[in-house]
This record gives sequence, C-alpha cells and structure tokens, in this order.
Amino acid sequence: MRHYPLLFLFITFISCSEKSKKIDFQTKAYATLEIIKKESNQDSISVSISHVSILPDDYFNADYVLNQKSNFIYLPLDRPSKAKVNINDHYQNIWVGPNDTLTIHLSSSGKLNFSGKYIKENQYFRNKREAIGFTDINKPINQIIGSLKTYDEHKIAVDSLSKIELEFLQNYQGEISNSFRDAEEMQISYDAALYKASFPLYNQAMNIIKSPMPDDFYSFVKDLKLNNTPAIPIDSYFGFLTNYFWRDVDQNKLKSLNGKKRNLYLKNHLVDKANEELKPEIKDYFLAHHICDLIKYYNKIELDSIAKEWNINSSKKLITEIIDQKVLSNEVYQVESKVEDFEMYKSNGNKVKISDFKEKIVYLNFWATWCKPCIANIPQLNSTIKDYQKEENIVFINLAIESDREKWIESIKKYNIEGLNLFIPEEKKYKQIQAKFGIIGIPHYVILGKDNILKVNYANKAPKVKSELDTILEANN
Repeated sequence: MRHYPLLFLFITFISCSEKSKKIDFQTKAYATLEIIKKESNQDSISVSISHVSILPDDYFNADYVLNQKSNFIYLPLDRPSKAKVNINDHYQNIWVGPNDTLTIHLSSSGKLNFSGKYIKENQYFRNKREAIGFTDINKPINQIIGSLKTYDEHKIAVDSLSKIELEFLQNYQGEISNSFRDAEEMQISYDAALYKASFPLYNQAMNIIKSPMPDDFYSFVKDLKLNNTPAIPIDSYFGFLTNYFWRDVDQNKLKSLNGKKRNLYLKNHLVDKANEELKPEIKDYFLAHHICDLIKYYNKIELDSIAKEWNINSSKKLITEIIDQKVLSNEVYQVESKVEDFEMYKSNGNKVKISDFKEKIVYLNFWATWCKPCIANIPQLNSTIKDYQKEENIVFINLAIESDREKWIESIKKYNIEGLNLFIPEEKKYKQIQAKFGIIGIPHYVILGKDNILKVNYANKAPKVKSELDTILEANN
C-alpha cells in the first residue's frame, strides 16, 4: 500500500551546460538492494522503500520485514536516480542505478554504510541527513504547513528549507562527481518549485490559507529554467511543469467532469501549454510521461491514437514500448490458466518451446547473470535438482533473461548450474513474457503443470519449493 505525506499525496493525485544529449530511460529495469545486518541474531528489521519513475510514470512503494543476515530487495526503476529508504525508522535518500547492486550495511547503532558503484553518492545523502536533519523538504514542510497564514509565508518556508539544502551541497567537501552535484542541485531547486507551484491547487481543496493569493505569486518562476534538458531525469522537474501549467485551468469546467473525461481534459490542457512553452525534445518527454497516466482508462488502439494526436516524436519508440508493457501487465496469467507458447534457446542456438514440456511439470527459474540473489541460490537449487533426478515427470528450466549470451555461457560453467539451461536473447520479446508472469524482480520462480497450466506463480526458491513440487507431483500420480 502506498503511503504519502499529506501535500505529496495531493501533488501525486492531481499530476501523476545546456548541451542536449539522449536521455536513456529503461522501461523494465531493476536495482538490487542487499541489506546486511551486522549480527545474524539481530532482531528482524523493517524496511520501506519508494521511488518515482518518469518513463513510465510510476510510483513504487513497498514495505518489508527482513529476518536474514543478508537480505535482497528489488527496486524497479527507469534511470540512475534517487530513492527513499526507511530502515527501522532511519530515513535516508539513496542513489541507485538500473541493473546494479547497492549494499547497505546496517550497524548495531542503526547507522547505514554502503558499498557498490554509488558509495560516494550514498555517503553524501547520509552526511546530508546527519548535518541538516532531513533528507529533502517533504517532511519538514508538511510539519509546518498547517501553521501557515499567507501564501508568502509558504514561499518563505519552502525557500528557507531549500536554501539549507543548497548551502550544504555547495559546502560539501566529500568527493562526488560533477554530474551528481548538478543533478542534486536541480533536484533541490525543482523540489522547491514543485511545492510552490502545487500549493494554490492544494489550498483550494484544503482551505488552509484564507487570504487571497497575491497576483505575483508565480513570480518565482522567472528565476527558473522552464526549458531545461538536463533536468528531464529529475522527477520534480515534470511535477513542477505540470502544476505550473495547471495554474490557469478552467476550474468550473473541471468540476463538471469526472473519470477519464476529467483526466483527459487536464492532460489536453498540458498538451496546449507544452506546445506553447516547451522545446520539442522536452515537450516529447513531458507528454510521454503524462500519457502513461491514461493507460488505465484506454485500450492500446486508443492510446496509440492519443500519442499520435499529441505528436510525440523523438520518444515515440519508448512510449510505444511503455504502452505495450502496460497493456500486457493488465493480462497477467492467473493460476490454472494455460501459458501461451514461447521460444527459448539452447547454448548451441537450437530453439526450444515451452510447449515441448507439456507432458511434464516444469519448475521455471527466471534469472540473469548480473543478479546476485540468483547466483547465491544456485547451490541450493543444484541440490534440489539432484533430489528429483529419478523423477521423470519434472524438469527444471533455468531461463536467463536480460543477459549477455557469452556471460550466460560462462556463468553456467563457472557455477556448474544443474537442470536445463535456456536463454532468451534481448532482441526477442522477453519483456512480454515478463509482463505475462507479472515479474517485478528476479529471481522469479514459476511452476507449470502438465499441458503448461500455471500451478504456482511467485513460487518458493530452493529448497523450500520442494513442498510445492511434491504436492503437484502427488496430484498427478
């Protein structure tokens, strides 16, 4: 279940060197978090994590209770970016990247230490929280919002908090890259702009401030870059643009609409504003970001038509992929449904179909060569496979996805992986297979019965899966 602070909930509800370079968004990527407790006999730890993706426009939020000394969490994300983590009531921003692993070491005092590719960025976030007492302005602004009397007081409060963040960044002596420093500066600036631009609509709903809004309330925008290509990966940049463009929406017309008509009216207003005020590349990404919010209301044909009407060009391929994935994600296989046939490949290039195993029970292990939890479970998986080596009615398939073929072959030899090792090349439609099985992270385990009937999705890993396999085998004997 998602948990939003009050103002952030409203924002989410109503919105969902200048040298240009290609923005590399990934529509189906994950970061792995490895959380290591100092002592294996420590009490279980509670973890909450959240992340805002831009393309597709998604908010991920999940809660976990972890009991092992080493625990793995999978975070879907579209780009190297900031996420928020809460470990035993210790809040902090973290910096994560697609297909990368961040290891968080939890000391007995609760302090977080890091290892991995982004250790310096995460040390910055830890030092920032220790120095100024908060990770971003979200929490402190929500603590004082009820006491504000005027719009100017609100702007002053936001600017004061933002100034504290910027001064810490400017005076930070730790080693961080210039690109991260630039991204953090833009994040701080557009966070503040988002809170200011969204407040008038928020106040209309909550009626916190009784006095009228000053005519010059939006004067702060003149100090910002409306067209800022490097800011496209900053989640609050599009949030700010959205709320700023909605400042003159026809409220009477809006009140007369509901459901998808209301949503489409708001989106079309953004289209008009984007065409007026944004450069083509920024407009493209901005509208691609917003069309994601319409997926729950329209079918694929209608969505394709809207994308064409909005004239999304440079990110057309990306938005088509997002629409395809989102539509498919609404069609996840249900237990006892028949799995559609799909192709896999052996190391020699020979093609294999899942229907080739319709006479057997299939334990299907989706994994990747870069997935540490996948590798960590191989010894237990090999042992479980050997336990069933005399059982002719079951086959263990290790299906590598999102992996380089040569690294896959090397991994099979290096880890002596038992079972039938198969592979889906990246150019094949493996993302559709992921969507149909509802895969949000790997490893992902599935059990198919005879005739390729889905018996268990999100099955246990080895050796716990043995009880599930034994139950299905017994029912088929």
